[in-house]
Amino acid sequence: MSELSAAAQRAVAAALEAGAGEAEAYASRDSGREVRVHGGEVESLTAATQSGIGVRAWIGHRVGYAYGTDLSDSGVAAIAARAAEAADVADEDEFAAPPEPA
Repeated sequence: MSELSAAAQRAVAAALEAGAGEAEAYASRDSGREVRVHGGEVESLTAATQSGIGVRAWIGHRVGYAYGTDLSDSGVAAIAARAAEAADVADEDEFAAPPEPA
């Protein structure tokens, strides 16, 4: 299992432990490169990669969302807790519900 998949599974479990009735997580990894050229000469070359995880949590018909880039156990737990806390204080929305299973 990849680091991102494991983080997503930990996030769902942490959101449920934080009080969410339902939760989902997605993980992303983005890479980018930048090349600066001046007068036909390469001035700089930069590469960056960023990973993150988003958590959506439902408490009844209230939904909360949080995103972060700290994939450590404590970081993922904090992201999940923020999503559950956001759901806890959100307004009721009769249409706020997790997706139906396929």
